[in-house]
Amino acid sequence: KSQFQSILQILNNVSASNAKVQTIYTTNAEANLTPSAMGASISLGDFSVNLAIAKAAASALAAVEGPGKLVLTYDLLVKADSSKSKALANIEGATVSIQGFQFAVNVADSQLALEQTVAVKNITVEAGRDIFIYSYADTLASTAKTGSNGGVGITLVGGTENVATADVSARNMILLEQAYLTAVGNVLTQASSKT
Repeated sequence: KSQFQSILQILNNVSASNAKVQTIYTTNAEANLTPSAMGASISLGDFSVNLAIAKAAASALAAVEGPGKLVLTYDLLVKADSSKSKALANIEGATVSIQGFQFAVNVADSQLALEQTVAVKNITVEAGRDIFIYSYADTLASTAKTGSNGGVGITLVGGTENVATADVSARNMILLEQAYLTAVGNVLTQASSKT
């Protein structure tokens, strides 16, 4: 599991023009399986499996923490962004030839799991303009494909099975804990997740 963190810790009184704390990342996993041109050729009593597994997992944190005080002439931006993260498990079209009592299986399993937090904790912030607190987990994709099996031939008792599973799990949150925020302009928070 990948971990990404950006943390600004203010222990005393600090003055600055602007402050930006950003964790921007992409986590990807891809498994592509291309069976041989003949695919799986199975004789009596045999069993064949083509397997592609792709798993992408990440946790991320963007945070401003106290116990001090941050005074800004202009803006504070605290942001985490994992947009366009993806997992892909793909088995290209396999030609499978079966004679007798047997079974052929193509399995593609794709999993994408993200935990993302933007936190402002135990701190006083005074901004001369705006405070922006954003957490984006947009355009997340998990895809599992088993291709075409137009070349499958079955005689006697037998079968083929294509199994494709895809899963996206995302926890996306903004945490304001003992945060005292004042701004001449706006204090904006936004968390969004899309698959």
